[in-house]
Amino acid sequence: MSSRIVLLVWLLSCASLSPAYAKAKPEAPDKAAKKACAAGDYRTGVDLLAELYVSSDDPTWVFNQGRCYEQNHRWTEAIDRFREYLRKAPKLSADVRTEVEKHIADCKLFIEEEAAKNAPPPQPTPTPPPPGPTAPPPPVVVVQPPAPPPAADAHPGAALRTTGIVVGAVGIATLGAAIGLNLKANSLADDANRTHDPATVSSQKSFKTGAIVCYGIGGAALLTGTTLYLIGRAKGTANAQALALAPGWSPGQFGLVLKGEF
Repeated sequence: MSSRIVLLVWLLSCASLSPAYAKAKPEAPDKAAKKACAAGDYRTGVDLLAELYVSSDDPTWVFNQGRCYEQNHRWTEAIDRFREYLRKAPKLSADVRTEVEKHIADCKLFIEEEAAKNAPPPQPTPTPPPPGPTAPPPPVVVVQPPAPPPAADAHPGAALRTTGIVVGAVGIATLGAAIGLNLKANSLADDANRTHDPATVSSQKSFKTGAIVCYGIGGAALLTGTTLYLIGRAKGTANAQALALAPGWSPGQFGLVLKGEF
């Protein structure tokens, strides 16, 4: 009976020591590193993985360091470990190398996203104040240049002199015609006195009348032409105001009188 009691006590003692013994048993380094990385303790996980790499010289543990950093959002450290893995294992297959490079590209993308989130918001561009009231522009003063003086006649009185010469020439021609008519009338007068022919007498009177008319017209034209020429000549000299035409009359006669200084 006593031996059974002792055996039962020993079994109970062994059962109570089993959990303590299990806890005291050391955990494998690779599992401990994996557990630390998953729990967020990346420093412990990376240290354990470093010990595994040193003891085995297997670059796979370097890759696992990169994965530990990547899981804990340590993108820069992860890129460094992945690149170190590519240097330590140059004979990787194309598929493995592509996978490692994808991990590097993903880490770079996460870095850019975090930089964009942490970038300060753009400062608003200050709006310039509205312009104040502007003064009205000064009135435009338009200065009219003085009108040029009328151009002086380069040859004052030239028109009058020319007209006077033309009218005087007509008067001389008319006087010449009057003399011719008068001579014809005189010759017919001798014939009329000698023959007493009515036709001759009538013709003589007609020529006489024509001569008288031509004498009047020619004399007037000659006088007018002379007057115009003298006035035009006077306009070109200091005596421009010295000549003038004035009406004149006498009993039974009327005409124009040329007054002036020569």
